[in-house]
Amino acid sequence: MNEEMLNIKNLSVSYSDINILKNIDINVKKGEILGIVGESGSGKSTLIKSIMALLGSDAYVDGSIRFEGKDLLSLSSNEYREIKGNKISMIFQNPTEYFNPIRKISKQFIETIRSHKDISKLEIKEKTIDTFKFLGLNDGERVWNSYPFELSGGMNQRVAIALSIMLEPKLLLADEPTSSLDVTVQAQVVGELIKLREKLGTSIILVTHNIGVASYMSDNIGVMYGGRIVEYGQSKEVINNPKHPYTKMLIDSVPVRNGKIPTGIEGNPPNLKNIQDGCVFSDRCKYASQKCRNEAPIIRYCGENHWSSCLIEMEEVAL
Repeated sequence: MNEEMLNIKNLSVSYSDINILKNIDINVKKGEILGIVGESGSGKSTLIKSIMALLGSDAYVDGSIRFEGKDLLSLSSNEYREIKGNKISMIFQNPTEYFNPIRKISKQFIETIRSHKDISKLEIKEKTIDTFKFLGLNDGERVWNSYPFELSGGMNQRVAIALSIMLEPKLLLADEPTSSLDVTVQAQVVGELIKLREKLGTSIILVTHNIGVASYMSDNIGVMYGGRIVEYGQSKEVINNPKHPYTKMLIDSVPVRNGKIPTGIEGNPPNLKNIQDGCVFSDRCKYASQKCRNEAPIIRYCGENHWSSCLIEMEEVAL
């Protein structure tokens, strides 16, 4: 699990003069599950879409995204196409983004797989139905012959996952894969993604606003706010010993079994058009001083691989 799969350095993304991401650094090893958590608008989806080159022609991207040692930002469209769907695949938040509603699942699988591999339709069908079984869809023949609108939301999500892993990608990007599902199906999908890592050694970047799902699935967690990563570390360390006020507030906003009432986070996420000097979270942080509003936060290491971007010494305040 020491082999590096993905390395992102100083990644910034902007549209016109609006900075959506700023100075993002992450490293994902083979077989690792990295959870990226934060509120809506924090930049999570932009991060993984930048890896897949799905940002559009008006996006300005700076920094480096290296996959298996190759800088993706330097590739031509044709070179990128060879990697997307083949070595790197993505599960979108809404499974309807995957499928044409008036074409059968079978035709969409055949078209997608044959765009990357010279393989017969019969082989694709057999492998697809095997993948359906792996994902708990035991009525594979019916699903294969169905239109997307004939399947439930949970089934469509599993079919979308099946399509994303058919070519056994080395890196899977999962954008809120459970947000549209009920609790029971959420648990099943989470289990299936973990089994995928165990079976194929796939690295996964899981984007979610649900810090509970991230803590259960992930080896490491990156907490995003205002287009920045404000805390990063091993999952258990981040959850049990948060060092950034925003991380602590995210954790406190989750209902727990002991009956403690979640507190929520006062205020609203920042307007990225009007980011000022200083800490991007200072307007909502109850520990913020004038220094936090005027000076950029610094990286504080609190363990071998655990750091927080904050001017406050957490030991000095009662988190």
